[in-house]
Parts: sequence; structure tokens; C-alpha cells
Amino acid sequence: MGAKTHRLFSTGQKTGRQWLHKVLLIFTVVLALTSNAVADRSNATKYFPEEVIFGMLNLLKGVNFKDALDTSKIAFDRMITHQRHPDTRIKTMLVSDVHSAARKMRRKELHILILSTGDYLTLRELVPTIPILISSHANTPAEPYLLVAQKGLQLSELADLPRRRLRIEQNASRRIDMAWLESILNKHGLPPANSYFSVIRPAANPARTILPVFFGQAEACLVRQSAFFTMVELNPQVGRKLAVLERSPDFAHTITCVAAYLDEALIGYIIQDAMDMDKIDAGRQLLMIAKINRNFLYKPEYLTEVEKLLTDPSTGLASKGRNERGLSPLSQKERRN
Repeated sequence: MGAKTHRLFSTGQKTGRQWLHKVLLIFTVVLALTSNAVADRSNATKYFPEEVIFGMLNLLKGVNFKDALDTSKIAFDRMITHQRHPDTRIKTMLVSDVHSAARKMRRKELHILILSTGDYLTLRELVPTIPILISSHANTPAEPYLLVAQKGLQLSELADLPRRRLRIEQNASRRIDMAWLESILNKHGLPPANSYFSVIRPAANPARTILPVFFGQAEACLVRQSAFFTMVELNPQVGRKLAVLERSPDFAHTITCVAAYLDEALIGYIIQDAMDMDKIDAGRQLLMIAKINRNFLYKPEYLTEVEKLLTDPSTGLASKGRNERGLSPLSQKERRN
């Protein structure tokens, strides 16, 4: 009886040790897999490419894109490459549209992009990005649009004129200025812009936008406030003859974003270099070519008015979910990752 009990106890000990060994083995495997998954995820967010690719999308009309891209390459070469990472190469490209930009970012063929804030709201739905800078023509990160006409004329009175010609300054934020114009017309119970105005003509620069109204060659114009004030300073008669019919909220116009998978140190270098652009010749030349007065560190509130405008049903530009290029908007989980 005692021997039998001893054999059973010994067998139980052996079985217990085997069971414990299996548990420890399983735990070790799970721990290793979990560690690898965490490491993979960490590595996925710390991508430092040997070739950093900088792109531009829908900047101001009249900008020489080749000059801007060449100059940006020189500027980033001198700052990121020569000062910090001599082995890193800089490549620049012009991106045709926001959907192409999303695809290139997903494939790690594009790392930094400057584009209009309106286009950025679409891009961020398609690919994880980090907004880093707001570029402005003014001394503030955002500025309003002005609807300008000859003094004494009201917006509703344009309907009584035989011709209603509108000049619009061509710029990166055409989507924003037209959306705001549509919201104003809707507020006054007037038809959409294409119906209300007999002619809507883009102009290459502020002078060609404002002066036709001054000389009676157009009835109204839509222009940035800083551009209008500059014109008034250069020619005080413009201020005496023209008046502001409507003033928009302050809109941020141009934004720079980076792919979310980039190394945090690299993102920091990009931000610092962009903020220091005016300290080197190539940087100052780039700001002049792109017609940028100043860069500002991104803050979420800078996009608040643009977001409100482009989700306003009266503008006809509210998001419609899956877009026409077949790219699905990001889920909440994808955005967090």
C-alpha cells in the first residue's frame, strides 16, 4: 500500500512538473510574440528613410513649381542632410492631386507634403498624417477673405445690374474661398455663384483681381485681406473707391504635414528647419517663390473655421464618405495608429 502510494505520488509530481513546464513554455512563447508585436509597432512608427521625399500640392497659381522644388531641395539638403545626417538624401516632387498623395504616403514614396488646408482635410481621412506647420501670406496663421465691390453697392443689389462679373484671386485655397462665397449667397437667399454671377474669372495675382473692380471692368472681387490692404497702401484711391461687402472668418490656407510613420527625431528636424527657413539664403528664396510670409507651428484651432466651412451643407462640399478615387476613409482605429 505504501509503495503504491509512493508511486502515485511520484507520478503526480512528474505530471505536475510537466504541466508547469508546458505552462512556462506557452507563457514564454506568448511573451516573445507580444514583445515582437510591440517592437514591430514601435519600429513602424520610427521610420527614418535614407531618402526623404518632399512634395508640393496645389500651391498658389503663378508659383514656379520647378524653382520652388529645386530651392526646397537645396534648403533641406543644407539643413537636414549636411548638419545632421550626411547620408540622408533629399528628393522633391510635384504631386498631382490629394488621392495620389495618399497613395504615395501609404507606399512610403512621399514623406513630407505642403498643400492647402482644404485638401489636407481630405488627405487626413485617407492616410495617417501629422500636421506640423501652417504657412501664411500674412503675419498671422489665418486671415479672412473679403468680398469687395465699389462703394455704395450692396450684395443683393448686384442682381439688378446687367452684368455681374466676379474676379477671384487664384490660390491654393480656391476650394475654401468658393465655399465661403456659396455660404454667403445662401445666407442672403441668393442663387449659387455660378448662377448668380454672369462671369467668374480667376486672376493671377491680387492686382489683377482688385483693379478690374476699381476700373469698372468687374462688379466684385474675392481676395485675401492682406492682399487688399497691401493694394490700398500702394494706391490709397483703391481704399476710397472700393468697399468690403462681406468678410469671412479667419481661415488658415496652407499646411505642411508628414507621414505618421516617420521617426520622431526626423519630424523634429523638419519642423526646426522649416521654422528657420528665413535664416539661410535658399530658405528665404523658397519663402519668396512660394509667396509665404511666415511659418507657424500647427495648432488644432487653426483649422477650426476651415472644418466648419467645409462641413456646412450649404456649401455642397460636406464629406460624402468613400471618395470618387476608391480610397476608403480611415477608421478611428487607423487614425489612432
